[in-house]
Amino acid sequence: NKMHRINYISLFFADQLQGFFALYSWTKGKFRAISKRQSWDVQSFAIDHPPNHKRRWIFYTTNEGGFTRLYGVDAKSGLPLKLPSFPGADHVVAGVFSPSGDSIMIGVAMPNAAVASYVYNINSHQLVQWVVPSSPEVDLAKFAPATLEYYPARDGTQIPMFVRRPQSCRGQLCPVIVSFHSGPEAQAYPGLNPTLQLFVDEGYVVVEPNMRGSLGYGRAWLNADNGAKRLNVLSDIEDLGRFIKNNWKVGGVSPKVGARGAGYGGYAVNAAMTLFAGTFDAGSANSGMTNLLTFVSSSSGSRYALRVAEYGDPEIDRETLEKLSPIFAVDKIKDPLQLVDSPNDPRSLIVDGMKMMASMKAKNIPGELIVDDGRVSGIGHELMFFRKVLVTTSAAPPAAIQKENQREK
Repeated sequence: NKMHRINYISLFFADQLQGFFALYSWTKGKFRAISKRQSWDVQSFAIDHPPNHKRRWIFYTTNEGGFTRLYGVDAKSGLPLKLPSFPGADHVVAGVFSPSGDSIMIGVAMPNAAVASYVYNINSHQLVQWVVPSSPEVDLAKFAPATLEYYPARDGTQIPMFVRRPQSCRGQLCPVIVSFHSGPEAQAYPGLNPTLQLFVDEGYVVVEPNMRGSLGYGRAWLNADNGAKRLNVLSDIEDLGRFIKNNWKVGGVSPKVGARGAGYGGYAVNAAMTLFAGTFDAGSANSGMTNLLTFVSSSSGSRYALRVAEYGDPEIDRETLEKLSPIFAVDKIKDPLQLVDSPNDPRSLIVDGMKMMASMKAKNIPGELIVDDGRVSGIGHELMFFRKVLVTTSAAPPAAIQKENQREK
């Protein structure tokens, strides 16, 4: 997938037999493992290279459950290098080497601070902070850190999720927002996330699952939802909603749970509100697919080949694609749904959105169809929608709304 020519040595990623990307060298007809053999993907690497460098050091990062970890080895012996530690960091990455190759830039992302940069001398082990992060407009110390937790799928598989909890919700019943990542071949990561912090500031517990089909957990996990196999794992959506309601009760009362997402995340929301109707109390889908059959069929060229491999062939797998399409289950909708779509987005046809809204109107279910190209505007619509249909029915309104109510009184 990626190869660097290093003076008769090739460094490259390889998908190991156990299904994880690792770093190898190829020299004189033989492979040599550079990265540790482990159940995490290597996601990047760097080596001090010509014209001034001496090809002495190799640095690589691994994706360990969403956290980025940095390693270094001696290019000739393969022995590990002594590197500085950064306790509590979400991500530690390698930057560029100095002209001499003796030092390397290291970037460090903490849960509630902007990225800091350091210069590390590989020979003397001296670490000097190069850039001091600054955010005078925002108090990043108040950002909720993302903690890695798990929930069980119905087949017993443990599904990872990152959870951000407001301080005001400690021991209190607060509404929950499940934020599905786009993709599907993508991943939710920890770290500063201003968008999700908007929801935290409103008093929501925010959950980001990495359901089967997500990146970062090996080939088997990534391909678990390809084609017809998606029928077997899409229930990860429903299992999450039920887990939250059954296990996050306060005083015997379950929290209200909303779902949000864009792109494939929007599809997950539409599926949650139709195929698994009643599991989530409200949903907001931004540019989410509603009909996988037309979505794949309308693609062309390389996009068509990729989408056939991911979702299925419109001819061969027509029945499966229909079963997976929310548009064919609109009659099941039970709870409020907001659709934020672009008029030129092939992922979510306006006519499908109108059909979903008509079905909801016939059953007196609150719904909104917003035709809007602005993602920032879309987030504002989401916040207002959830405040109206989710928070007002919760046992404990978020702190932001409690303050508003006090001011009005």
